[in-house]
Amino acid sequence: MKILFVAYIRTHFRALISQGDWLRLRGDEVGFYFAARYHGCDEDVRAALESGYRVIVFDGAESAVQAVALWRGRKEPTAFPARSFTGCLLKFCAVKQFYHALFARLKPDIVVLPEENIGYLSHLLVQQAHECDVRVVVTPYTIDNPVEAAEVQLQNPGCIVRGGLRRIFARRYPQWMYEHKGVPLFRLPFPAAAAMQFMGAAPARPWQNICSFADAVAVECEALRSQHAGGGVNSAKLRVTGSCALDKMAAVVRDAEPLKAQLLTELELDPSKPVFLAAIPPDIFKSKQRMVEFIDHAEVVIFWIETLAATGWNVVVNLHPHLNPEVIHLGRRPNVRLCLRPVAELLPLCDVFVACISATIRWAIATAKPVLNYDLYQYGYEDYRSAPGVVHVTTREEFSREVTRITNDDAHREQLSLAQAVVAADWGILDGGSGGRLLALFTELLSSKHSPTT
Repeated sequence: MKILFVAYIRTHFRALISQGDWLRLRGDEVGFYFAARYHGCDEDVRAALESGYRVIVFDGAESAVQAVALWRGRKEPTAFPARSFTGCLLKFCAVKQFYHALFARLKPDIVVLPEENIGYLSHLLVQQAHECDVRVVVTPYTIDNPVEAAEVQLQNPGCIVRGGLRRIFARRYPQWMYEHKGVPLFRLPFPAAAAMQFMGAAPARPWQNICSFADAVAVECEALRSQHAGGGVNSAKLRVTGSCALDKMAAVVRDAEPLKAQLLTELELDPSKPVFLAAIPPDIFKSKQRMVEFIDHAEVVIFWIETLAATGWNVVVNLHPHLNPEVIHLGRRPNVRLCLRPVAELLPLCDVFVACISATIRWAIATAKPVLNYDLYQYGYEDYRSAPGVVHVTTREEFSREVTRITNDDAHREQLSLAQAVVAADWGILDGGSGGRLLALFTELLSSKHSPTT
């Protein structure tokens, strides 16, 4: 089976690589298409090449064989020419031709996306994959929420619904509009939205970033299936498979005690003390809309580390993939250590997980770990409100108070763990069989492709 994974950002690559590794071990031909030149892309390309993957970069060239580039545009295929309707129309037509040529050359059986996001023009990729008789599966790397996209578009004047022509378009095509903080917004800059609609290539729900045209969505758990269905994804396309990351977690859970002892020895931490796993959030302080209690990201890191370290617990720090470890300063504290292992390998070994509205919170719930969810950037997401072992805070004062309570009140901490255990199965399948279910889905899709039509 020939499988092509697509990554637009570093987090995508980190989320997809475990699936790629599992498939390669069983003998499948696996490649990565790096569809955008994101920060850290060169490093990820090198890592994929060194691991033996077939690697295609954004313009269609293959790094290992010096294949001729298929893309001739001045900017990469995912870049928007947002200033004019004609410019957008020409760009989108060129992108369609490029993706068609790419799939005609590569001839994959299955394309795997981390999200079908109109902001990356990934729906055009899916449509052209289908034109080449290729099946497409989305394995969501995060929990879809239109608020995240709205926060970005709120800062783009081209996305604000104002003026006669934009209001007429919004009335004619209301699916493009979303009101956020009292401001009506388009999902794309107005010329791009109009061009997409004119071409007949627009998704029915532009603000839904999981699946519009893909053949199936392989979700990790029942909780995510329910959330995605509620967000507008076609229920018939949603399949609960688990994930290869969950399979790795299941293996760690089985041997958690010796692996935890090994980790603490490796990090030179006191094995008699409980462990905070602190997932430092990304730095988005450049956003003009942010109203937070901190001056910059460095102050956030200092506050988190000082507050957690003061408890006397061990503090294992893990960084968001967008952060550079060289610019994160943790200070010199005997109970604080940076660990760059994948967070899925660390979660089963901690006692409490501290994060900022991270998609990885779902894994903590699946392993019945209490979570302190600090909504640092004031997004107000509701994704984990149904999980009773997740404590939600929005201010420094609340964060400090809950850290003190969790560390000092053993009964409270145990109650959180027990509450989390009740819903754990809804948030992750830890039976080690996710890879097999994902493969069965691929096989089913390929079988339907070859079935005779009547």
